[in-house]
Amino acid sequence: MIMTVNRCCYKTGLFLLLGFSLYMGFSYQPAWAEEKKGGKVANKLELEEITVTPTGIKEELRDFHGTVDIVTEQDIEDWKPLHSIDLLKRLPGLNAYDEDPAGLKPSIGIRGLDPSRSRGGVVLLIDGIPFNPGPYADPGAYYNVPIQRIQRIEVIKGGSSILYGPNAVGGVVNYITKDPPDKPEFWTRQTFGDDSLWVGEFSYGGRWEDVAGFIDFSRRQGDGFRDNSAFETNDFSTKWIYNVGTSSDVTLHLNYYDEDSETPRGMSPTQFNESVSLTKSPNDFFIGQRISFDATINTQLTANSSFRLLLYMNMFERFWHIEGDSKFFGDKTDPNNIIPKRTLSAFKRRFNVLGIEPQYTLAHKLFDIPNDLITGIRLSAERENENRAENDNLTSRHGITFSTSELEAVAVAWYVQNAFEVTDRWKVTPGIRIEAVRMSRDNNLTNSNLQDIVDKGPKGGTVGRETYLTVLPGVGMTYDLTRETILHGGIWRTASLPQFGSGAEAIDTVTGVVRDNIDPEIGMTYELGIRSTPADWLAVESTLFLLTYDDQIDRIGGVNDNFNDSQHYGLEGSLVVDFGELSRSAKGLSTYLNWTVMKAEFTKGPFDGKDTPLAPDLTVNGGIDYKHEINASQFVSTGISFRYVGERFSDEENTVKENASGSKGELEAYTVWDARLAYHHEDAGLELFAGVRNLFDEKYKLWRFGGGIIPGVDQTVYGGVSKSF
Repeated sequence: MIMTVNRCCYKTGLFLLLGFSLYMGFSYQPAWAEEKKGGKVANKLELEEITVTPTGIKEELRDFHGTVDIVTEQDIEDWKPLHSIDLLKRLPGLNAYDEDPAGLKPSIGIRGLDPSRSRGGVVLLIDGIPFNPGPYADPGAYYNVPIQRIQRIEVIKGGSSILYGPNAVGGVVNYITKDPPDKPEFWTRQTFGDDSLWVGEFSYGGRWEDVAGFIDFSRRQGDGFRDNSAFETNDFSTKWIYNVGTSSDVTLHLNYYDEDSETPRGMSPTQFNESVSLTKSPNDFFIGQRISFDATINTQLTANSSFRLLLYMNMFERFWHIEGDSKFFGDKTDPNNIIPKRTLSAFKRRFNVLGIEPQYTLAHKLFDIPNDLITGIRLSAERENENRAENDNLTSRHGITFSTSELEAVAVAWYVQNAFEVTDRWKVTPGIRIEAVRMSRDNNLTNSNLQDIVDKGPKGGTVGRETYLTVLPGVGMTYDLTRETILHGGIWRTASLPQFGSGAEAIDTVTGVVRDNIDPEIGMTYELGIRSTPADWLAVESTLFLLTYDDQIDRIGGVNDNFNDSQHYGLEGSLVVDFGELSRSAKGLSTYLNWTVMKAEFTKGPFDGKDTPLAPDLTVNGGIDYKHEINASQFVSTGISFRYVGERFSDEENTVKENASGSKGELEAYTVWDARLAYHHEDAGLELFAGVRNLFDEKYKLWRFGGGIIPGVDQTVYGGVSKSF
């Protein structure tokens, strides 16, 4: 347990420390060394320098036919985020929410799709491998990849369904893990912050002839800014790359993760007005453990063809204890008016996932023009064991079991995509994915509640099975208007399968009856965009999009069905300016701005004409960065950024007036600012850094979840040091 430091003294000492380091740095005579890559902001202005990695295939961004946003390694290094949501929320078209201060359970929505627990049409990947606990049957995101493991994040919003399959209605978030360093080194970073925050990172690795690898450990812990929000996580990873001859390599990746956290969930309006630190759930807690292993074999078969084999497996186990009201344990003095009692419900789930994916690529000529072919097969199997129990002892970790079940999904998919280089400027990329998924649910104990067990005794044995087939064609294109300006666009069919672990199950959780009336949800994405670097100092990107999303599954009036259609349309854009390319006196100064103007509304069903939940009409992100070179090995970097999020509704009914619990009501617009400052000494492998999240301590309602209001994080100061040896 970390000793709590007086907040005022902590901030004063932190900035005195950083101020001293900056004074020492500025005491050197500035030397205007030549910048790498000609002084450009390489990660943002040079299209040739950015690659996207769908299913392991690297491709220049200028040639990619969909919309891609990238969180670069430099972004992660600059902002030292506690979790990935801190960075994803800065991207256009994304609504990324954290229901706890540590961002341990990500809720991500793309282009107005429901972000709750990342179930609404987004696929979460790590190195191209799904990391949702149950990618098909129960994809709710109860685990987030620690940002300390990540080198970059790619968000692909168009052209993703063929390579990644069902549930990519909005797009894909792909976390790319770090590679081993080029030479042996030990590295550590220690971060401290408000609310007893400590993040300790330790890594050793390097390259030894034909072998490169590293071992990495990180520890995160803190009290959180709310009551009952303390957390502890441990993450261990090791990654090894073996070069076999001159044409093959093997990558092995092993990871262990555990979490012990308190979960404050939502708060009431009365509590919010009093303090953002309060909670209605003082006894909720979550324990999780995940183990994963993957192996990748890459072989260059000929000068024009290659083969890749991916094997992966993971296990995730979670115990979540959630406080609520129960009539079973309530006051039954008056049988006609039972007074509920606060109880703790225990949700224990264990997920096992296994997959294999062989993939073949070929550069060839067809119709006497250059072509690039990608084709592959993915076989995947997952199994979930679920147990539910209840206890009137709010501090107990046990209870009376009233529901147990087993969920399984087996999927086989074949995909093929071929890029036709019609001319030197024009490339057309059609493709198709065909996927069959067999899902089942075995209800071993099917009592719907504890009273049913007492009155009738345990019962079970119901089984439900269903198979779904999806065919997802699409076509994308790029056209080089000039060498610096690329037009891109496409049309893709997407789908989201019925889930067996959500609130709108395709198989009844008690009877096991298959709801034959429920079909997959179908989407169509249309895009037209432009990427351009018209000058060394300017980069711009803009995309028009239309997403139609039909046959959405919902539970209304106790009935599960494909009730809703919706459409989402708008404009995303970004702008980067490097002032150093305009004037020598502004060397190191740059600014960026991105925006999303969008309308997302239901077009059929009981909510026809209403906005989809948590879909603001306008979001804007921007910032200014400055880098001052002291000499060839030392520099100071600083930055300030803001995020504006417009008004949005929290429910399908578009309720305006806030209810007493805080679970419904319109959410006001807000603007939040962050700031950072760092000193770097590259020859010494040293960095000192500090920053402030929510610089002006804005009090705002982030979203509504867990039966109430989730407040935005209050002002948080952090700082630390990193050193390599």
